Amino acid sequence: TPTTPNIMKELKLQSLHVAIPTSVKIKYEDSTVANHLSDKQFFFTPLDISHVLPSKNPKSERTLIRVNGSKICVPGHTRVTVGDSSCESVSCNLTAQTLDCVTPAGGQNQSVTVFLGAGNMTATQQFSYGPDPAVEDVSPNCTLLEGGLNITVSGSNFDIIQRPQLVINNQNSVVKRSECDYSDVTYVDAVNRSDSALVFTLPANTSESYSYSFKMDGVTELCQAKRTMSVLDSPTLISNNFEFEGGKNSTLTCD
Repeated sequence: TPTTPNIMKELKLQSLHVAIPTSVKIKYEDSTVANHLSDKQFFFTPLDISHVLPSKNPKSERTLIRVNGSKICVPGHTRVTVGDSSCESVSCNLTAQTLDCVTPAGGQNQSVTVFLGAGNMTATQQFSYGPDPAVEDVSPNCTLLEGGLNITVSGSNFDIIQRPQLVINNQNSVVKRSECDYSDVTYVDAVNRSDSALVFTLPANTSESYSYSFKMDGVTELCQAKRTMSVLDSPTLISNNFEFEGGKNSTLTCD
């Protein structure tokens, strides 16, 4: 007959898929001693997934998602899949009962499943993959030395991006192109967005021009495409179709 510690170890392993241990009494028999009632306790509660955020991303990229629920997190014993592929770099917040992981690239709607020990639970909502975003035009293609002007990026499928960013490349910028990972750059978040347009407010820059690209989650094609922004001083701007709205510099047409 197993000893109490062995029974507890076995029960704990078997219960990982249904519970965080808290409350059930264990009775065991021994051929030489009377029955005993252990003071060790377990409480069994079913897994539950409430929602997954975000619920969609571009088909060619990997993105960070968060699985929210109840009793889904036991550090070291939890894994997540999207369809038949593993969601990588799983991190577990035991207090909040959330799981963060990085999805694989994909081409169609998939189920998100949490595995805990021998059991599992699948989210009711599907994780969807949509078309990659595309940039068609940037206007204007010049800015002020002191910054503060808006540019509008026109294109399609921007609504699927979690955090669209303009990336201004400095002289010593380095890009790991396979990962859209940058060093020594300036990131600018969109101040306004729709499915077909993004608006960015450009910062000050003392260069005559600079190259820039876009970081739209992990879509490699957009982070590799380099564009050039001209930087003009104020006197040139005023003679160059610089417009005013409400007494404040707002739009610019570059000839």
